[in-house]
Formats: sequence, C-alpha cells, structure tokens
Amino acid sequence: MGPAEQSGLVSARVEALLGARVAAVGRVPGSVENRNYRARTDIGDVIVKTGPGAAMRLEDHVCALLPGLHINGPRVLAREYDGPLGTGVLVIGCLPGADAGSEPATPTALRDAGRQVRRLHEVTAPGFGQARLSAAGHLEGELPDWSGVIETAIADLPPLVEHDVIAATFAAEIRGAIEANRALTVYDGRGRLLHDDLKAGHVFTHNGELSGIIDWGDPFIGDPLFDLAPLTRTAGEFDDFFAGYGMTLDDSVRRRLTAYRVIRDVLTLHFEWAAGGDWFAVYRDRIGVDLERLGASPGPSRLSRT
Repeated sequence: MGPAEQSGLVSARVEALLGARVAAVGRVPGSVENRNYRARTDIGDVIVKTGPGAAMRLEDHVCALLPGLHINGPRVLAREYDGPLGTGVLVIGCLPGADAGSEPATPTALRDAGRQVRRLHEVTAPGFGQARLSAAGHLEGELPDWSGVIETAIADLPPLVEHDVIAATFAAEIRGAIEANRALTVYDGRGRLLHDDLKAGHVFTHNGELSGIIDWGDPFIGDPLFDLAPLTRTAGEFDDFFAGYGMTLDDSVRRRLTAYRVIRDVLTLHFEWAAGGDWFAVYRDRIGVDLERLGASPGPSRLSRT
C-alpha cells in the first residue's frame, strides 16, 4: 500500500471516529512498531497513532490516569483497538506550543515538569519491567523482581552479537560493566509507574508554561531513577526539572544514573533489532560513552560491526 493510499485510509478513519472533516494528513515520526500521522481537522489538529491493538489500549489507559494525577498530558479523543485499518488507532489532541527539543523550555516549565513526573512516580503497581494490562485491566510489570530487568539486558547481548549488531568484544565489555556495577542497580522498593521515554522532545511548553508531557506508549514499572537516567545525558540541560522533582544530583546519584543508562540502551538496542529497525549506531555510541564514565578504558573493542 502506497503512502497516499495509507493516508487516505487514515483520513477516513479519523472522520468516522471524530465526526469531523479532515483537510490534510501527513506522516510524523513514530517508532519501529507504530505509524503516526498528524491530521488537520475542522476541530483542530490531531495526532493519529496506529499500531498493535494491545499497545494502543495500554497507552489509552495511561493517558486516562493523567488528569487524576494532575499531570498535563494529551487527551485521547477517539480510539479503536481493532478496526478496519487492521491495527489499533488512537486519535490524540495536539498540545499547544512547541517541544523543548526544538524550542528551549523556561525554568518555570521544566520545574513544573519535574513536579508532575514526581507525582507519576508516586503511583505503584505490582511486578517490574515493561508494563501491561492485567486481565482485570490494571497496570502490572511483566517480571517478578527488579533484578529481572538487569538480567534481561545481559541476556539481550548474545543475539546482538550473533546478528552483527555489536561486536563480541563490545558485548563482553558491556556485560563486565553491568556486573561490576551491580550495587548501583539494586532496587528493593515497590515498583513505580514510569514514563520510560523522558526527553526534551516529549516536554511541550506554551507561553513559557508547561503545556504537557507526551508519548505515553511505553510505560514501565520500576525504580524512578531508571526513568530519570536519560535526562542526565547532557550536563545541566534538565537542572530545573530536577529542582522541581526535588532531587539533588550528587556524584553517587549520577553514577547510578549512568549505570542505568547503559542497561536502558542495551534493552532499546535489542528492541530496535528485534522489531526490524536499524537505528543501531546511536545506541552503540551512547553505551560507549557511558562505559567510559563508569571507568572502562576506550579501545578498538568499541568499534562494532555495521
């Protein structure tokens, strides 16, 4: 099916679900699993997310929780978990303003984002790891304990080597760093609800204020520091966010966040490969940088296959 035909089908479904006329539809960035669109309608612009029905149902569930937590997030206007497109569909209202990746956020907006993510992390759920909906319709993690997340990252390394995503020497280096820093990734608290893709591009601001946090399709259950780790990849960028969150980033916390970033990027790299993607170089480079921060010596083993 060509792009024009696909856009036509999306336009027809949006009109049917919203009861609004669609003037234009265009592709926007999504993920390996999802195809996303932005549609201009006579009731405003909307984002149309298409993907596996279970994933759409999960994101819809999390978005429905946000108002009760006093978290600014997108509003799901219509949903279809298994419809004529052969996939799940969420029609989501666009937030006003711009994302902090394209237009720097004010300290006020970042502090508010930190406070709202802190409220998210007060929500507990059974289990750990990737979130799913139980038979009763409640959030739960797929794994029985937090150490299972770390073991999953280690278990992901051999297939990445086998399929030439990373070199064997690099995999050994990663595993050695994870094992050497086990104490940094121990978490014995209750599993907390995590966004699992916090970054500047998902924080929207308007007139200097936070308009909302987007992209709730990858909820995770676990240690809040696992959620916050990507925000410290660039020094100083999210200082106001952490002030709002109420966290002091001392050297011991930063080291723990670095160890979590390695684990996160291994998990993401494996997901990218397993889903048929090829965006490998970015994650390999990030892992290499963080291994050096953990004390590994740079060397030719960093050069992974392409």
